[in-house]
Amino acid sequence: AMSTQHTLCNLGYEVTSIVEYGEDVVDSINKNMPDLVLMDIFLKGKTDGIEAAKQVKARYDIPIVYLTGHSDKFEQAESSEPFGYIVKPYDPRELDITIKAALYRHGLEKKLKIRSELSEKLARISRFLINVKSDNDIYSKLPKIISEDFGFNAVSIELHDAQNDKISIEGFIGLT
Repeated sequence: AMSTQHTLCNLGYEVTSIVEYGEDVVDSINKNMPDLVLMDIFLKGKTDGIEAAKQVKARYDIPIVYLTGHSDKFEQAESSEPFGYIVKPYDPRELDITIKAALYRHGLEKKLKIRSELSEKLARISRFLINVKSDNDIYSKLPKIISEDFGFNAVSIELHDAQNDKISIEGFIGLT
């Protein structure tokens, strides 16, 4: 562990903690909130690295890379959906590239999730607006309705009436 810590520091990474017991992994992550977890499969205690990784995945949005001397455990480790798997002894450059790739992929997955959630909210708003009848009072209420029902805190709406005249409505509602 100390050798890996030294290598990581030389590569420019900050090591927030080293945990020997599987039962301590989640607490350590909760306290340190790292950007990535390097996990060995065999840890001291009753909880192995695979089970600890599953617990991390269930609670946190943090990528996990296995760094282990056990190449024969890859199939078992797959169930925890790791972002990488490095077998010891490792080349420091390989470790660096795997960490960078894992962080990059994790960042892309987060962006994709955000876009997907936004797309779903916009689709719901669209369905909502299609069902809105031309009630003069509803237009003034739309920013508040959209903010409360769809989780947005600022709303700008452009509608067109039957004569294609533009009706713009803007509103800012406090954080939701």
